[in-house]
Amino acid sequence: MRQRGSAQRVPFVSTDPLAKYRAVTGSQARVRWWQKLVSLAALALLVLLTGALVAAVMGALVIAARLLLDIIVS
Repeated sequence: MRQRGSAQRVPFVSTDPLAKYRAVTGSQARVRWWQKLVSLAALALLVLLTGALVAAVMGALVIAARLLLDIIVS
């Protein structure tokens, strides 16, 4: 008589055909130097683009405020 909930188990296979493709996790995980370099370049580009965007918006606000002030005064 079979017990409830017991299913046939697949035998354990010691050789994993996908082992060399699996991600390494934990203390053995390492980031390659070129990945760090790409991340640094992307971060620098993001900071520069954000700064340029903020400067452009502030410049547009200053120009708009000056034009509105000239319209109001004259």
